Amino acid sequence: MTTEITVPAQALAPWRSAQQEATNATWHVSSLVDVAPYCVSQRERDKAYAGDLHYADPAPVHAIAAEYGVTVTETPAAGTDIRICALVTVDGIEVRAWATQAGAA
Repeated sequence: MTTEITVPAQALAPWRSAQQEATNATWHVSSLVDVAPYCVSQRERDKAYAGDLHYADPAPVHAIAAEYGVTVTETPAAGTDIRICALVTVDGIEVRAWATQAGAA
């Protein structure tokens, strides 16, 4: 017995393939470190899908930046916290790895 599987029309929407490519790029970057991200997402940014990796600790962000040879940026976050970020490109897709580091008390 076989069951025919039908694909809903919305699954064939053009943005689906862009989201899948961003998922693949995000997966590739996260595989470079042995630390599981706190949160992973793909979202539309500047009319293109991009990946987002949020880590609980800045160490994986630094490791990813070193692997890609990019600079880690530090920007103020809530209170005295600092946002650590590395922006890398995989097959033309931007993936942002970031963490928040506690600032001075």
